[in-house]
Amino acid sequence: MSEGKNKVQVFEPHKSMLPPLKPYLRDFWRRREFATELSKFSDKAEYLESRLGNVWLVLNPLFLAIIYFLLVTIIKGGRGGLGGFTTLCHILIGLFTFYFAQNCITLGAQSITSGGKLILNQAFPRSLLPLSSAISAFRQFWPTIPVYISIVVIGKLIINDTTIPGLTWNYLLVPFLFIILAILVLD
Repeated sequence: MSEGKNKVQVFEPHKSMLPPLKPYLRDFWRRREFATELSKFSDKAEYLESRLGNVWLVLNPLFLAIIYFLLVTIIKGGRGGLGGFTTLCHILIGLFTFYFAQNCITLGAQSITSGGKLILNQAFPRSLLPLSSAISAFRQFWPTIPVYISIVVIGKLIINDTTIPGLTWNYLLVPFLFIILAILVLD
């Protein structure tokens, strides 16, 4: 019987401590394109490159927002008046943001467990895996931004209500808020 067929290879860590921070960050920055390419690959694997996949990313929260809106107005007893559209806008932005945070957390956790073979076979900063999942989550979130803005603009033009959130300079802070949100959910 040949000894080579039944050999088991055991991978053991070469050090029992964290890597030095400066070289790790330098290597992380040098390989940042790996994270974007890995996120593109995982998006293609999930059919997010197709039009139907992108449409579903928007339709799913929209359907949930309509259901939540109907439940909220039923609980209020139908006394929404013009404030009902404001409630719908708040539900929409809440759901879109929730899906972004949820995808960052779940995809980030799954990236570590599903990238086991990649971790064993390649030497690279491990934090690139959660970064690639955050990039994927942002790509899934991106189509919802124009949908939300168009709903607010259409509502602002059709319904003359001052409680509807209009387009203000505060929207310029949104990218910074989502960067902070992504950092918080990845830690």
